[in-house]
Amino acid sequence: MATPQQKAQAFNAAMGKLLLTNRALKAKISSDFLLADFKYTKELQADVAQVRKTDAASAAAMDAFFRDPAAGRAWLNKEAPIKTVPENTADLGSGIADAAKGVAGWQDSITGFLGAFTSGNTWLRVGEVVLGLLLVVAGVVKLVGPTALNAIPAGRVAKAMT
Repeated sequence: MATPQQKAQAFNAAMGKLLLTNRALKAKISSDFLLADFKYTKELQADVAQVRKTDAASAAAMDAFFRDPAAGRAWLNKEAPIKTVPENTADLGSGIADAAKGVAGWQDSITGFLGAFTSGNTWLRVGEVVLGLLLVVAGVVKLVGPTALNAIPAGRVAKAMT
């Protein structure tokens, strides 16, 4: 009977082999194991069944590892020499954290943008800009004269506004 450390080592070897043959399945097993809080769920059993189709020995090593909580503890306590899955799960965790920060930042931006529409200061600034534009148009009409402005469409609009 294999010790928990031996099961963890065999699991690492199986995952390393799977990395060379089916990188996507290896990543799926890693993420399923992390998401299952290190328990042998139906998803993990289905993943091991996929491995069994091409490599029965690796599937047996994975099955023995997943069924023995002590092997999982040995693996998590870094008693197994090779750490194939923790590196990938750490990458997955940091990727999820980065994505969550991005979503939170995006939500803050949208909330701030929409919040400006309900702010009295925003509408005060909009009114100031409109009033300023009207004053500029009135000044141009006064400087150029109404007859010169009638020659262009913008001038007719400006004349109509004064």
